[in-house]
Amino acid sequence: MRAPGTTPFCRGLTGHRACVRGRFAACGLEGEGDAMESILVLESGWRPGLIGRIIEMHARYFARSWNFQQGFEARLAQDLGTFFESFNPQRDFVLAALEDDRISGSIVIDSGDVRGTENQAELRWFIVDSPGRGVGRRMLAAAMDHVDRAGFASCRLSTFQDPEEARRLYEEFDFRLVGEHQTDFCGAERPCREYLRTPS
Repeated sequence: MRAPGTTPFCRGLTGHRACVRGRFAACGLEGEGDAMESILVLESGWRPGLIGRIIEMHARYFARSWNFQQGFEARLAQDLGTFFESFNPQRDFVLAALEDDRISGSIVIDSGDVRGTENQAELRWFIVDSPGRGVGRRMLAAAMDHVDRAGFASCRLSTFQDPEEARRLYEEFDFRLVGEHQTDFCGAERPCREYLRTPS
């Protein structure tokens, strides 16, 4: 069990950047006119506004897709706060996708206790604001590289019923579907999928 504290949080969240130049549609103008030149940056570690932006992207997506309301957003803020306050730089991992310095995606590896399973990581808060351009694949590759280098015995992923393309992406990175069930979340029964990745 990790003791909360600011020391590992401040020491471990220094950023690292990988820059890829490419042509993407301008933010908010997907499918409208010509693509504009944009710079995609994958940046590890905390940056000002990251936590709020992760909350915003998830809140907007789940409100649109699942009609989640303020209770979901409040719970998400609490969970993210707990994670970042007890961040362990040797085990935890956070990566943001930036386009022209705007956060457009996130992915997290949480080393905290996952249902009592020792040395099991959890993939959390994986979202891309404008999917379909390979950004998510690059982010997931970086996250799985961290899982392997940190020596986790396995990595778990829990999702609501996800699109087929998302399932194919998880399977591409050796996640296998290990269970499907209904779970009580935000006041209603929701279809949930459980994935597990173990070293080959």
